[in-house]
Amino acid sequence: MKRESTRFFTRFLLLSVLSVLNIAICLSIVTLGTFFSILAVILAVGNVFFLLYMVVKAIRIFIRHLLDKDRKKFEFLYIINILLSLAVTGLYLFFYFIIIMGIMIVLLPFLA
Repeated sequence: MKRESTRFFTRFLLLSVLSVLNIAICLSIVTLGTFFSILAVILAVGNVFFLLYMVVKAIRIFIRHLLDKDRKKFEFLYIINILLSLAVTGLYLFFYFIIIMGIMIVLLPFLA
């Protein structure tokens, strides 16, 4: 069971690095035209959904660890997995919220 939490931790760290690369790729291809702008939005939304899936998976693994009757001791790596996945997903969502608010501020005079 401990191997599963370690495997999740390494996968999530890899996903965090890929999320940062996804931001850089999305920002670089958004200037290439309409099709690439749509592709960048699809990549960003897909990354958010995948991060939310990883949060749910971390919570599921933690609950399964709590309900396991054969465990000898409590592993704190399960809590670290939940906190790390929530923090990374929260920061990622906050980053995109700030970008959307910046776009809305620029477009606000044209919407009225």
